[in-house]
Amino acid sequence: IDDRQRLWEGVQKAIQEKKPFVFEYRIYDREGRERWVWERGRAIDKNDEIDILEGFITDITELKQAEGKLRRSESRLIEAQHIAKIGDFCWEVETGKVSWSEGMYDLLGYNKSDKIDFNEIHTAIHHPDDQERIMDWLSECLKSGKSSHAPNQYRLIRKDGIILDVQTTITIKLKNNKPFEIIGIV
Repeated sequence: IDDRQRLWEGVQKAIQEKKPFVFEYRIYDREGRERWVWERGRAIDKNDEIDILEGFITDITELKQAEGKLRRSESRLIEAQHIAKIGDFCWEVETGKVSWSEGMYDLLGYNKSDKIDFNEIHTAIHHPDDQERIMDWLSECLKSGKSSHAPNQYRLIRKDGIILDVQTTITIKLKNNKPFEIIGIV
């Protein structure tokens, strides 16, 4: 298996540096099936001589399979958003932190490296004639104490200046009966 050399070199380096090691790697079981394992270990030495290696190894195959399924599912979601020309966002109410999906970045013409701050981005992406109405809608949604809300239609301005007519649907996540997160689809 390709992991052997990497594992050998990593363990040897950890032994030389007298540090513990942690690795994930593949092995084959008795039936010839590939399995993923996680290993943590360290060298035990006496008088500067390696006496033994001690450690723990556990099978993480199901975790690796779940990670693979999650990656494939995320890839399909990204592709679906590109095809449908939609995006989603998450706004942390208390901090103001906003995160966008790849579809949202594409929809609005921004790069993933652009820092998105709701206080700053609000005026950049919402049409000036719609900004007050959007903020009123969000305020009413936040005050309502409900998690589901009717969609809102308004205009967004892409980074390149193109104006888009959109419909946004949001869900508000509550913690201790207070809004803490808004999740929306545009």
